[in-house]
This record gives sequence, C-alpha cells and structure tokens, in this order.
Amino acid sequence: MEPEAQQVKSSIGHRIYFVLICGIALLIPFHNILPSPMLILTFLSILITGEYATKWKRITSNKRFLLFAAIYIPAVYGYFLSSNTTIAGHDLQVRLYALLIPIFFTLAGPLSKKELRRLLSCYVISSVLFALTAIVVAIWRYPDIGAQAFYYKELVSFTFIHPSYAAMFLVFAVMLVSAELVTRWEEITSGNRIIYILFMLLLSLIVLLLTAKLAIACLFIVISLAVFVWGKKNYNTTKAILILISLNIAMFIAMMMLPYTRERMQMLLHYKETSYSNSVDSREQIWHSAIQVASDHLIVGIGTGDAEDMLVSQYAANQFETGVQERYNCHNEYLQVLVDTGLPGLIFFLLVLTGCFRLAFIDKNYLWMAFLLLFAINIITENMLRTQSGIVFFSFFNALLGLHSGRKQAGV
Repeated sequence: MEPEAQQVKSSIGHRIYFVLICGIALLIPFHNILPSPMLILTFLSILITGEYATKWKRITSNKRFLLFAAIYIPAVYGYFLSSNTTIAGHDLQVRLYALLIPIFFTLAGPLSKKELRRLLSCYVISSVLFALTAIVVAIWRYPDIGAQAFYYKELVSFTFIHPSYAAMFLVFAVMLVSAELVTRWEEITSGNRIIYILFMLLLSLIVLLLTAKLAIACLFIVISLAVFVWGKKNYNTTKAILILISLNIAMFIAMMMLPYTRERMQMLLHYKETSYSNSVDSREQIWHSAIQVASDHLIVGIGTGDAEDMLVSQYAANQFETGVQERYNCHNEYLQVLVDTGLPGLIFFLLVLTGCFRLAFIDKNYLWMAFLLLFAINIITENMLRTQSGIVFFSFFNALLGLHSGRKQAGV
C-alpha cells in the first residue's frame, strides 16, 4: 500500500476510534450497561486498523498502562481464593474492563489536545443532559408521588445508575467545567462564561438533590478550590478568601433549603436515634460486621465468591436483619478488598492508587489528581469497583488522563 493511502486509512481508523470513545463518554452518565457494546466496538476498531508494529511499540515504550490495569489483579487473586467460583467468575467478568480499557487506550495512541478537550466536553454535555432529563422526569412524576420525585433514587429512576454513582459522575463534570473556567477565563467569551456557570449550577443542584454525602462534600471542595484559584488569579488572596467564604455560605444555605437534603444531612448528627432505614446507621452496622469478618481472614482473605455469604452470616449473628434481607456488601471499597483478599490485596490496591497519585504529582496533572481524589473519597461509602458503571468510569478516565499526562511518552 502506498504511504499516502496508508495515511488515509490510518486517519479514517482514528476518526472511527475517536467517535466511539466520544460515544462511551456520552453514555457513562446515563447507563451502567450501554457503554459496554461501545467499548467492544472500540477495541475491535483498534485491532482491525492494522499498524501492529506501531501498536506493539506503544505497548513496550509506555508501560504506564500496567499500573492502571493492575487494579484487576486483586479480583484474579480473589477468584482463586473462592470456593464459589460462579460468583467469583462473574465478578472477574464485570471488572474485565479495568484490564482492557488501559490496554486499548495505549494501543490506540495519544489524542491531540484538541481531541482530548472535545472528549471531555462530550462527557460534560452528557452530564448536563442527564441533569436536565432528571429534572424533566421529576416534574412529570410530581403529580403522582409529590416532592419525593426530586430526591435520591426517585430522581434517577429513569436510569440504572445508583444515586451515589450519579452524584460522583456529576461532580467530575463540575470539576471539568471549573478547570476550563479557571485555566481559560480570559479566552472564554462572556456568553460562554455564563453558559459554563449555568452548567455548574444545574449539576450542583442535582448533586444536592441526590443527597450523596461524600459527593456533596467533594462538590464543596471542588467549587471552593476553583473559586479560590480564580479569585487569586484575577484579584488578590484576601478578596479570593472573602469570595470563597461567601460562596460556601450561599451553597450551605441553598442545601439546607432543600427539605430532604437537609433531613439526610441531619442523619449525621442523629443517626444513633434512628432505625436502620438511616443509611449512616446501616453503614456503621455493615462496617462493624465487615471488620469482624476481615479480622478472621487478615492474612489471606476469603475470596470474592464467598464474601457475600460470610457477611450475611455475620449480619445474622449481629442481629442486623436489614443486612441479611438486603445482602449488603461492605459499602466501602477498602473494606471489601480487605474482606475479599486480606491484607495482601488491600496493600496492593493502595499501592496502585498511590502509584497513580505519584505519577499525577510528578506530571503536575492537577485534573488527574483531583479525579483520583474524588474517586478515593467516594469509595469510602460505596463498592464502586464491584459494578460495571463504577469500573468503566474509573478505568476510562484514569487511563485517559494518565496516558495523556505530561510524561506519558517517558515510559515511567
């Protein structure tokens, strides 16, 4: 094939690949399963474009992807520990994207800065559409179920995404918009600034309505940091602090004006006085039982296939009836890894996360660092690496930001 023809073929292949990954970014906020066919198509598009020598060179010259894919190793270890290989095998299948996504990003090669911005913009646009859809559906359902249509699970009942996951996804979108405003304020027209700020307000409102406590805390942190950096850049430190304090007071008042959100926040102060319907109280019981199970299997772990049955047995022993009925997992990724794979698995998992943080720090890639921090905080109350939506979200953006970081070509 002539070089020019090969270049055209490569260009077409790259365009198809780019359209597909934009499709993945658009689907992530909306559905936990739909990104899967797009991921498979993306992987196939990479394989059929040829240029295998170039792809092999990318794999061998930039081994950073190995760190990102290593998040899959505890699942493999947990499988071999399990007596119930059916459940453990299903867990391996769900988490397979943690292995595949970093590989296909590496095989496909780097995106241009313009393409990367477009891809992240697709995610923001999809998040905004998700927020608008949630509001429209809630208004439509209001005559039937009242104000409850605007809160928690009912607000996202049109999708299969858990409210805590949806809130984290939207906070990441707020993070992306904030980064755009702070870094490109002078370049953005006044009209677009207003649009971006409206996007942030809409996304923030939905996060507050979803009442995911850690996501709300992250939202406050993200907006506070963005406002402080913006204020310091455009005014001075004193004015930046005053703007920051004023904004936080306004956000807190807005949050307290939402009845159900206020009630959920008050659970943090009064959970001992309530029943297990209080999620804070439930998590205390779940974590207590998980620690009991983990303490008996610290050295090796019990396996991903047997963990649920062991936890349910412990719930029964502790007379935690809701836990038995709902067959709760640990609702904490760190505890779940400890239960599944013992101290070796937990230490390995923490080393992988630490390794990602270290690379982001070396690269001075603050967006990647913020993404990692957002994820590390939110998995304190959820098992996000046990679900396909959580796996795809983390693996997709961790690999995307990590492989397009400042030292991506250095092979570190």
